[in-house]
Amino acid sequence: MTIDSLFLDLLYDTTIVSKIDKNNIISNILNNNSASSEIIELLNKSKFQSELSEINKNKNTKLYNNFIKEFRKLRQIIIDLYNESGDYETGDIDRVILEIMSLCEDSYINYTNENNETILFYLLREYYEHDFYEEVDFNGCRYSLMSIFDSVILNKNFNIDIKNNDGIDAYCLCKDLSGYNDDDEDEDYDEYDEDILFYKISYRRKLNKKNKSIQQTSKIGK
Repeated sequence: MTIDSLFLDLLYDTTIVSKIDKNNIISNILNNNSASSEIIELLNKSKFQSELSEINKNKNTKLYNNFIKEFRKLRQIIIDLYNESGDYETGDIDRVILEIMSLCEDSYINYTNENNETILFYLLREYYEHDFYEEVDFNGCRYSLMSIFDSVILNKNFNIDIKNNDGIDAYCLCKDLSGYNDDDEDEDYDEYDEDILFYKISYRRKLNKKNKSIQQTSKIGK
């Protein structure tokens, strides 16, 4: 379907389609064209401009809740393993983790809740506030809990600097939850530490700054 300003105007003005259905159509257009600057600009200039904020908010919340729903399946498995109960094959665990990771591969990954907290906030709290995540290993599995963190943190489309309604970003939350001491930080490190979440986030932030600097240099060169 070709999206143009006439189609959007007709959709906005029609009384045949309910407002809920209209918003669902616009939400689907956003979902399927999130990487298209032309489509996004077209929507921003359309009569739906005033609706986009609410549509985006609802979309974010829906995706966030869907992620939480899927993650809770893994949480229950880990609790069962921690309590040495349940009959799981490594393939069962991998399938659940892979399903969760697939939700983190979308170009639109900045799912947030009503407090403007992304799924990374949720993952950090889950990991640091429950001992069973650290106690259970994933020997024999292709994926692990850290695979989910990687799929979020290293997704180039994920905005790791998003702050919640209290002005806290994932970097600060991770420092607080992990009890990380600034005096221990090595400002010159270049390696990606696969074991420490704080360094995963620090690595991503440092990579962002490096890429931004390269982009600015390229623009100056032109």
